[in-house]
Amino acid sequence: MMYFRIFAYLILLSFLYFFKQDWILLLTLTVVTALIDFIVSNLKAGAVFFTVISFFLFVFVLLSLKSFGLVPQEILPFILAAIVFLSFIVGIRLGSSERFLFFDNDLPEYRGCVRILDASALMDGRIYQVIETGFLDGTVMVPRFVLHQIEKINKTGSELKKQRAKMAVELVDKLRNFKNIKFVLCELDLAKEKDIDHKLIALARKFKAKVVTNDYSLNRIASVNDISVLNINDLANALKPMALPGEIIRITPIKKGKEEGQAVGYLVDGTMVVINGGEDSIGREVDVFITNVLQSSAGKIIFGNKKE
Repeated sequence: MMYFRIFAYLILLSFLYFFKQDWILLLTLTVVTALIDFIVSNLKAGAVFFTVISFFLFVFVLLSLKSFGLVPQEILPFILAAIVFLSFIVGIRLGSSERFLFFDNDLPEYRGCVRILDASALMDGRIYQVIETGFLDGTVMVPRFVLHQIEKINKTGSELKKQRAKMAVELVDKLRNFKNIKFVLCELDLAKEKDIDHKLIALARKFKAKVVTNDYSLNRIASVNDISVLNINDLANALKPMALPGEIIRITPIKKGKEEGQAVGYLVDGTMVVINGGEDSIGREVDVFITNVLQSSAGKIIFGNKKE
């Protein structure tokens, strides 16, 4: 910031050299410089960068026009003042846009406590209950390019995916009204990353955020890039009730099992229970003595004997 102030005062000194006999102009330039100094002290690094670039571009155009005799000498001071003003306007506009956050210290205050939702998390829908119950707080961010991805699915996907896409859009509207989170619709799009997954990874790295997803591929890519992932399926599995051998559970068998005399039922969370000797109790509640719990890639399976 100190260098930018030196730059502004050098401009003033150059004006003083060319217009040293006009005290009104000198006074005006002094006031303008003081104003510039105040504004610059409150600008973001990105705004300063674009201000300097804009100033040199405008001056280059001015010198080019002057070389062809298109700029009268008497209005040159006013043009220079206009260039300074326009440079600040352009710098502040571009430097404040999320699309041009090139400097880490320009990132918003919510950096470090951000959860970025991808399309799979929004279309799954369970994230709504997770946030509603207060298990997820801080800042919840939905990138604009994720919304575009959902809109594309809504236009070209199957009927089921279209329904999911519509539900995801409605969910985004609901997230805006939650009081226990700060919802952010992020306009930042890292154009150099063409793939959606890599855009999410780049955005998470930019904000030091965690990615909320159900996508196995994105989960793997994030892990390789040392990005923290909150997988809703993993959360759902972790919240399933613990069932240990020796315990007794009450369940209603609904169909025959593979082996003779077996029946199959399901817990409320969807866990399969294989009941030995339960075939004659299909459709009726029975007590089951748990003998074994098997964890497979498809989920948890409980084995037990019908208690007489």
